[in-house]
Amino acid sequence: MLRTLVALVLTIIATVACAESAATIDSPGHVVSVTVSLNGEGRPEYTVSRHGKLVIGESRLGFLLSDAPKLERNFALTSSATRSVDETWE
Repeated sequence: MLRTLVALVLTIIATVACAESAATIDSPGHVVSVTVSLNGEGRPEYTVSRHGKLVIGESRLGFLLSDAPKLERNFALTSSATRSVDETWE
């Protein structure tokens, strides 16, 4: 789930054309749900729910860079995709 979430976030952060405004991914068993969305300024935000109850409200995503302007708005979600993965890590 973590790799899929990271890929979803990077897709939003790295794009500049608009097709959708939100994407959601669920954990196995649909216990935890993470939604990444864009506000009116194109700022990426996320929320986290557990069993349908909000546990983390709208929180901003972005990058603060040491030698360049911060990346925080004018983003767009161009697409989203999901897939199932069953792996064990040690």
